[in-house]
Amino acid sequence: MVLTSHRIAAPPDGVETWSGDVAELVEDVRSLSQDDVWLLGGAKTA
Repeated sequence: MVLTSHRIAAPPDGVETWSGDVAELVEDVRSLSQDDVWLLGGAKTA
């Protein structure tokens, strides 16, 4: 999963992009598993 504020025209196979609300992404991921969610990104990720 790549968090981005810019559209990636043709991400490589198997790569998903996300440019929405990070809290929503975490909620979606946590619904799949109660394990920790680790995010790494730039200033806009926080």
